[in-house]
Amino acid sequence: MAQPPLSQQIASLERELGVKLFDRTARGSTPTDAAKRLLPHVRKIVDTAEFTVSVSHNLRDGNEGILKLGFVGSAAFHFVPTLLTAHGAMWPRVQFDLQEAPNHRQLDRLRDGQLDAGLMRTDADVDDLDSLWLYDEPIVAALPVTHPLAAEESIELGALRGESFIGIDPAKSPQLFGDIAMICRLAGFRYQPERWGAEFTTILGLASAGLGVALVPQSLTAVRLPGIRYVHLSDAFAHSALRLITPRTERSHLADNLVRTAQSLVGTFSSKFDAANWPDGAS
Repeated sequence: MAQPPLSQQIASLERELGVKLFDRTARGSTPTDAAKRLLPHVRKIVDTAEFTVSVSHNLRDGNEGILKLGFVGSAAFHFVPTLLTAHGAMWPRVQFDLQEAPNHRQLDRLRDGQLDAGLMRTDADVDDLDSLWLYDEPIVAALPVTHPLAAEESIELGALRGESFIGIDPAKSPQLFGDIAMICRLAGFRYQPERWGAEFTTILGLASAGLGVALVPQSLTAVRLPGIRYVHLSDAFAHSALRLITPRTERSHLADNLVRTAQSLVGTFSSKFDAANWPDGAS
């Protein structure tokens, strides 16, 4: 800045503050005592202004803020923690507002702008939203250790025809219930649970007590209960697809970055989970 405009601005600031900031001599200008006292406060103002600009840019670019993520309950045991851990390593300033909800409620919230993204169980795209396939998660059988097939490493789903099933409440997880009902139809029988539970830990607890057989996503094998054994199903169709759904238009930068994180994890969900958590025998 040229000297005359700078001198004019300093003079204007002195009039506004009501104090003299510089002593002017033939040799130049030196700060007054008042200026020296004000200097630390001025530096704080400048730092605050720079911080505000930095925060604004981070919010604009999705580097920080609150990301509203919906998820189905069955994804909470492995996929949600894995996604949040990976995203936190890349964008540590982002916080999550986690909302457990079935598919249809997540879809409504995504369309209304109440969610930035949703983890859902579906093997189909959604017409007006973007969909990223993450993993076809195997469905496994949770058997009481006293069950005749509990010692097997792998069985066909049809071998469980006629069993007393324990099912997750369709109102709690309609999409997972539908997936399990479909694979049972493909195996040649109708899925008709005789007992129900509103929580996955409940149905696993009933199975461990010998009250029936449960069909659950593989990630639930992380729940170790005495008296239960998880057995792999050899049927190629025995799986449930997990997808990340986001708005197609007006998608936030927070959601854009989450999609990038999820894309980096595609292909790793299965290997990480199998190596770390698949049980050798009874829990």
